[in-house]
Amino acid sequence: MKLKIRNRRDNNLRSKFALLVQEAVKVTQRLRALDSNPVESRLSPSAFLKEVMALDENITAKSLAKLRKALERNPPNLTHSNASLRRMVSALRGPNLSRPPTAKHQERTIRWLNTEPGVAELIKFGSSTIELLCVAVEVAGERHPECFGRRTSSAEIDKERAELTAKRDELYRRIGTDVTAADLHIDDTGTAPVCFALAPTVPLAPKNSAGERLVNHQLAQTQGN
Repeated sequence: MKLKIRNRRDNNLRSKFALLVQEAVKVTQRLRALDSNPVESRLSPSAFLKEVMALDENITAKSLAKLRKALERNPPNLTHSNASLRRMVSALRGPNLSRPPTAKHQERTIRWLNTEPGVAELIKFGSSTIELLCVAVEVAGERHPECFGRRTSSAEIDKERAELTAKRDELYRRIGTDVTAADLHIDDTGTAPVCFALAPTVPLAPKNSAGERLVNHQLAQTQGN
């Protein structure tokens, strides 16, 4: 026989705890969506293009159109550049180029996406690898819109992720510290570990990970139903 200890004279305490857990579940779900759902975590094609263009002040709508038009003719003097363009479009469809490169990592991105012959071709044409990436964003946006999202700013995404992470961590901490006797499930034999009444299979100890474990359990139950 198992005994669930609850304070029946003050159900408000348990209600507060249940609401705390529900909030932690929602915040965790939102964070996971940012990491796994392209619509929630990726920029729109136009926003992506805007941020890449900002990396090179020499890029204009006119110069971008000129490069794209030249590439579409597939001339011999842009053979390596067209090969790099295809590589860029492929990268935009995958996980490794899901957001625009930053100014800090711009050179590393150039080395990854282009080759020395390709860089030389673009210099002779009066263009750059960053401008070629802009063309790739336009092409990918037209041919593969599913690899983009609807967000308008990388900074906003980063800010939301940081705020949600801080909120989640605080909620997890409170789950371990704000729990009361009314929120616990205790075996009357005293031999089984103390668990949560919301999830009798999730032990309270250790408290520093109690919030995360309880939320993960609740999410697993939701996904299983």
